[in-house]
Amino acid sequence: MKRLILFAAGPHALRSILPAEMAMPNRDLIRASEIADWCFCRRSWYLSARGVGPSLVQIEKRHAGVDYHQQHARSVNQARGVMNGAIRALLAAVVLAVAYWFWAHAR
Repeated sequence: MKRLILFAAGPHALRSILPAEMAMPNRDLIRASEIADWCFCRRSWYLSARGVGPSLVQIEKRHAGVDYHQQHARSVNQARGVMNGAIRALLAAVVLAVAYWFWAHAR
């Protein structure tokens, strides 16, 4: 009966009643970010859960990859800007052509 009263008070009340040594250890907690890491790359999750970090070579490769992707993103954004400018110029040319056609046939 006492157990039902504790749970009826809410999950946070149970934690405050239990002494610190009886509380659930952190290794038993599953956080949303840990689930996301596991879903993204199970091997990476397994290694990080055991305290194995990336080597210096892997860190350098990661930084090189990040730099490459940032440069590529700048190139893509620049190309997107050129395409937007070209589309605007084409629309302006079409509007001018239609206006000229109406002006020429109105005479």
